[in-house]
Amino acid sequence: MLSKPAVKARVEYDIGTVALHPGSIGLIFRSIIQRAFDLGTLPDITAADLTRLEAKRASG
Repeated sequence: MLSKPAVKARVEYDIGTVALHPGSIGLIFRSIIQRAFDLGTLPDITAADLTRLEAKRASG
């Protein structure tokens, strides 16, 4: 038996009425990937991989 009653899952989120600028999406994803890498949750990605991907992004 659980000590607390179940809570309904939150499936709707309010992010406001303004969309993110397309140029900010890459920055957000890079930040998420870097944070995950720093925490060791991406074991198949090396520091060299991140550097290569960033260089590829920068070159277009």
